[in-house]
Amino acid sequence: MNHAHPVPLLLTALLASTLIGAAAADPLLEDRVARIERIMDNQSASGLTLQMQQLQQEVQELRGLAETQKFEIQKLQRQLRDQYLDIDSRLGTGKGLDTPAVGTPAVGPAGAAPPPRPGALDLSGKDLKPPVGSETAAPVTAPSPSSPGAVGIPSLPSPETTGGNERDAYRDAFELLKQRKYPDAAAAFTDLMARFPQGQYTDQARYWLAETYYVQRNYPAALAEFDRLVQLNPTSARIPEAMLKIANIQSELDAREQARAAYRLLIAKYPNSTEARLAQTRLQKLGAERTGTEQK
Repeated sequence: MNHAHPVPLLLTALLASTLIGAAAADPLLEDRVARIERIMDNQSASGLTLQMQQLQQEVQELRGLAETQKFEIQKLQRQLRDQYLDIDSRLGTGKGLDTPAVGTPAVGPAGAAPPPRPGALDLSGKDLKPPVGSETAAPVTAPSPSSPGAVGIPSLPSPETTGGNERDAYRDAFELLKQRKYPDAAAAFTDLMARFPQGQYTDQARYWLAETYYVQRNYPAALAEFDRLVQLNPTSARIPEAMLKIANIQSELDAREQARAAYRLLIAKYPNSTEARLAQTRLQKLGAERTGTEQK
């Protein structure tokens, strides 16, 4: 009679139990793997969300910065536009800032003539004729139409040239100013004053030199030249305009107390002038600004 060997039967039983145990362990392994994957997915999603939030915040900050810069650029553009319009207006009337319409003369020494338009610089007027009563202007007879100084536009005169060529030099410098060639105009006005320190157009040249600095926002240089005009040419018809500009520049530089004092001085010295009325308006505005600041 045949008998089964016990060893093969034992191996078969062990193999079967191993397969059954492995089969039972597979679902647990799969669950653990699935949980790990979900955790990793959640962490990844949370990280991406955080990064997105950070990026959105940065974008908002950049947008805010862009808006601020846009506002500042627009503000500067408005200031530059106003200054160009202002200088064009003054060149068109021969007057300074904040003056009335063309045809209203500046308040100055009695008999002072109103300024001509720049297109008529060869005519007798404020821009090419020294103001009446100027102590710095020596009387000079204007050249006749047949004289060399009245024909064409010669080059800058030498120190020995006559009053006619001083007139031409002033006209050339003023033409550069009209063309908005401010550095060239400043150099030409400076050269004219150096050549003719006691000339007919010294005060006019100094006034427009200060204007070239002002329109380029070089306020310290403009302030210095306006002050020199007041000190060196006290009888010039440009004095009220220069005093108003001095106060305006001090206001621009946030020197409010000095600006108030300058406005008050202008009002006291020239109470019936257009510049005094403008100074009064500016003075009231500064007072309102100070009151508003104190209330805050």
